[in-house]
Amino acid sequence: MSSFAPKTPGRTVIEILKVMFITMPMTAVVMFAVIGTLIFINKYYPDSTITLEDVMNYVTVGITVLLTMPLMQRGMHRYFWCVQNNPNSKIPPWGTAVPPVPYIKNPASIHLLRIALYLFAIISLLLIFAPLSHQKALFRTTMSVPGIHRNFFPFLQIVAYFLIFGFLLLIAFASTQYKKYLATRAVTEADMLRYNLNECWLFAFSVTYVLTGLLCFIFGAMIIRTLT
Repeated sequence: MSSFAPKTPGRTVIEILKVMFITMPMTAVVMFAVIGTLIFINKYYPDSTITLEDVMNYVTVGITVLLTMPLMQRGMHRYFWCVQNNPNSKIPPWGTAVPPVPYIKNPASIHLLRIALYLFAIISLLLIFAPLSHQKALFRTTMSVPGIHRNFFPFLQIVAYFLIFGFLLLIAFASTQYKKYLATRAVTEADMLRYNLNECWLFAFSVTYVLTGLLCFIFGAMIIRTLT
């Protein structure tokens, strides 16, 4: 793989424009979803106590979990695989286009495991962050930490690092047990590639899960601070 070129001013401008063209339609989607949901509730459930803030949180969390998380996980998997297998031992800048991961056919058990993990991630994140009352409780708990007002984002980063580290310990334990299983049978090159790809996938999934929860909490905090 060739070395990664440093960013130039022209490249930086192009990346900013790309972000704008992505975020502007996403903002429009969120606003239309919020307005459409409010119209539906007012028309069919006029006695409902759901507020604008509730709908905003449901929509932003729903989009983050259902749309952003799979895209983020795919990008993480490609990036981590590139870092792990870069022969030049040079880490590419985050956001750099990297090649796709090698294709290898997985057994049905691996597909079922990935589906189960995604269902767990979606259900758990929605249950934790979709209700605004949960967001308010989490926000109050976070704000009760001494000195948090001046170190809000560094505190969230530390929490994210601890959560990721915990997931990595689980992955390391599972990998150790699976390596013991591989030692008892004849292992082909395809088996090792499949093992490495799935280990990288689990690592990317764990990081994505934590970052998605962090994004949901930040969006909820913004809604609480600005609209409630």
